[in-house]
Amino acid sequence: MKKIIYLIFFVFSLSLVAQIPPNLIKMANEGDADAQDQLGLLYMIGEKANKDPVLAVKWFKKAASQNHLEAQYHLARAYIRGEGVIKDLDEGVFWAKKASYRGHAASQNILAARYALGEGVGKDRVEAMAWLYVSAAYGDDLSIESLSELESKNQNVIPAAKKRSKELFKIINSNK
Repeated sequence: MKKIIYLIFFVFSLSLVAQIPPNLIKMANEGDADAQDQLGLLYMIGEKANKDPVLAVKWFKKAASQNHLEAQYHLARAYIRGEGVIKDLDEGVFWAKKASYRGHAASQNILAARYALGEGVGKDRVEAMAWLYVSAAYGDDLSIESLSELESKNQNVIPAAKKRSKELFKIINSNK
């Protein structure tokens, strides 16, 4: 009797789990970078599929290698957090830089944090603040909040950071 109850519960629970749309899988397998990134997200958060960060990273890598901006950001986060891969700050910074230099605000915030902490890059307060200025200009709320706090504590680096942020804007604009 217990086996029957477990079997019924198992079958019932499977029917409650939403499935990944087959067309999304087909598109991802055919090389569609948007579909690959979306599929990676579904696996990373466990929506419409069992949570599988390793499989998520596989799809992020495929999309990121096609220069997909969001996938580059998702891959940076995965490496920095060690989700689905062994934590690798250098690799995380590599992908964050790729997305940052293309104008991705959340990636720019990640890069600012890495420079502030000296993780995956040399510790550099000017570069950290510069990336925060850039990210805030692109509308990243976390960067906007961080800037108001950090400016009061880092008055001596503000002029150099603002100068550097102008240089970064020029580079980013040339990459668009």
